[in-house]
Amino acid sequence: MKIILIFALLCMCVCAGAAVLTKNGRAAAEIICASDATAPEKNAALELQKYIRKISGADLPVTEAASGGVYGIYVGQTEAVKGLMEGFDWQSLAGDGILIRSDKNCLILAGDRPRGALYAVYTFLEDYLGVRFLTPFAEKVPENKNVTVKDGINYTHTPPFFSRETYFNLNLKHPDFAVKRKSNGHHNDISPEWGGHISLWGFVHTMGRLLPGEKYFESHPEWYSLIDGKRSADNTQLCLSNDECVKALGDAVLEVLRTEKETPAIISVTQNDNDAYCRCEKCAALAEKYGGAQSGLILHAVNRVADRVKEEFPGVKVETLAYWYSVEAPKNIKPRDNVIVRLCNIRNNFGTPLYESVKRPEEENQKTNAGFVESLKAWSLLTDNLFIWNYIVDFSNYYIIHPNFRCLKPDLKCFREYHARAIFEQGDYFNADGCFNALKGYLSAKLLWDPDIDDDAVIKDFLENYYCAAAPYLYNVIDRCEKEVAKNDVYLRCYMANLRWLPDEAFIYCFENFNKAVAAVSGDETLTKRVINELLFFQWGWYLQDEESRNKIKDAGCLLWDDEERYESFFYDWAYGTDNRFSHEGGLFEHKKYAVSKSLKKRGPRPEEAADDESWFEIAGDDFDLQLTDRCSFWEDDPAATTGKAAGLYYNSVEWAVQRGLEKAFGQAAAKGYKTADIYITLRRKGELTAPADADGCTVILYDPQKDEMPFSAIVRAGDIKDVYATVKLGTAEIKKYKGVYLAVFPRPDSALGEALLTDRVYFVLRK
Repeated sequence: MKIILIFALLCMCVCAGAAVLTKNGRAAAEIICASDATAPEKNAALELQKYIRKISGADLPVTEAASGGVYGIYVGQTEAVKGLMEGFDWQSLAGDGILIRSDKNCLILAGDRPRGALYAVYTFLEDYLGVRFLTPFAEKVPENKNVTVKDGINYTHTPPFFSRETYFNLNLKHPDFAVKRKSNGHHNDISPEWGGHISLWGFVHTMGRLLPGEKYFESHPEWYSLIDGKRSADNTQLCLSNDECVKALGDAVLEVLRTEKETPAIISVTQNDNDAYCRCEKCAALAEKYGGAQSGLILHAVNRVADRVKEEFPGVKVETLAYWYSVEAPKNIKPRDNVIVRLCNIRNNFGTPLYESVKRPEEENQKTNAGFVESLKAWSLLTDNLFIWNYIVDFSNYYIIHPNFRCLKPDLKCFREYHARAIFEQGDYFNADGCFNALKGYLSAKLLWDPDIDDDAVIKDFLENYYCAAAPYLYNVIDRCEKEVAKNDVYLRCYMANLRWLPDEAFIYCFENFNKAVAAVSGDETLTKRVINELLFFQWGWYLQDEESRNKIKDAGCLLWDDEERYESFFYDWAYGTDNRFSHEGGLFEHKKYAVSKSLKKRGPRPEEAADDESWFEIAGDDFDLQLTDRCSFWEDDPAATTGKAAGLYYNSVEWAVQRGLEKAFGQAAAKGYKTADIYITLRRKGELTAPADADGCTVILYDPQKDEMPFSAIVRAGDIKDVYATVKLGTAEIKKYKGVYLAVFPRPDSALGEALLTDRVYFVLRK
């Protein structure tokens, strides 16, 4: 009897000051979403209903008015909610702010329109009910037949950044997941019913699109950069001191805004992606007038465009870049109040937090960061519309760990201190997973919402929920890599070709932890795949080490795949799903730029130039890897092509969008004693050629990402690209063993060259 009494008292203590939402798997509350609720608010109510059902099995009814007699959960900034919140300043939540408030009678989940109610619901589910939205394919939903909510919750939060974009594959390809992660940037294609997103026309590098050289250069060469006494529209900038050019730029911007189906919130008027700014006397004089800063010359033009935009489209802001040669803030000029400046830190050391670099500005590896903070400070004094483009990815090799996890929080706090209003965290768009992308995307989204959270706790929480028993060992890997970056003062750029900075003993330590991680989840197929996925990517770093390091690490007995050929085979099968045993949730690769180069197949006839069947190899059209498909590259079904399919490139950019890894083919040829290869390409043009025959038609290169070098480059002239397939000899390349090398074909953006370029095949004739 005494035991029963004590148990009853304990239950009373637990339930005191708490409202019951579900009891024994049955509904004990109702969700009230009034008739004046918006579509996102109604979806928020349905999401709350769905997840409480997942947790408890109970179906809470969603009604438009309280029925009385049960606990009410009010969702949205409705008149009913405002009646319960008399005197509350709803404007204080402007910018996606949320409100969670509870008492013994009701729970309110509301926020700024259009997205706030959704964010309030997801925050409540995570912070109060223990739900975790880990990836689009993995959620943690605790099971609890009895769901309660404590009285006295009075939580409000408005994120410091009104636009929050984590540029990771899982976030971008799954809008429903982006809403749960509270991401709302340009690439988060979220429908209005789910709160929409910040729309931006053009995204970046738009001046060349607004005034394309192929359209205007012939009649207005003076609108384009003067460099070494010559005007050119090829891969250059605009002459922004030219009044007529600036007027035409404004005309083009207004034409876009007038013709867009939906007027964007922001339009990009941004420099092209090169440093070929105009060197004419007038441009130089204006730059000098603005403190010697090219950013001043850009603002000189963009401000005038923005004035015209404001007259006709007062709600639209004009965005420009402070990037590359224009990072330095100008003097004697300020951005207009409808101009956004997006400051980019592409040259920074991302292994050291900005605050730390400022304390050590005299150290060589900290100078860039310290200088960037000075620019950040200067820009913050010039404008209230400061955006940040932050690079948290490795462009040179998406397949190796880029350990900057603990730099994310202090850098975002630094941006906030200098009044940045929006953040673009550029991560890995291409790969759904690997290199702890899922973790980094999750962590960066959390920090964009609230930079004051405990980042280490979030890392551990994610690992524990996503990798379960393997979590402490994977934490050790991340922690060791970050400590090595700090200890060895590694300049962690966003262009890191390999892990040569990671000592052999650190590799061994990490592999030992990976082995423990694999053992810890043995028997669970899903968890094993997740761990193996990270191990495969980490071992790619070993694969790129020099032979001495590879052998030392292998001799330690810590490798699951202890030879290169076996590792290559497994990695390829896993990455591209050629073996169903290795399929991985969400998929891994969409971008194959630095993948292991699978073996080539001879699909076409033996070239006349080849002495025998052994002395040549080829890349057939359908054996290429395409990047940026639809926008830059495409497949063309073509009966005239060797395999019936050609690799296509639109004449709209200089992207390396048709590629193929060749290190295996080169290594095999070198092992057989071949010294050189004559390279040929068979290609044709779609569309009409109006450019001169001696114009550059396309470029073909071999690129070594480990050394950031091009061991071979050749230009095919426009006149040699016919409207039927023709073969062109490109030149001769040295044959040697590479740790990574690939061939890329790319055009130049010029409609005078035709509509597109089709590549049938590239073949190599080997010589000893």
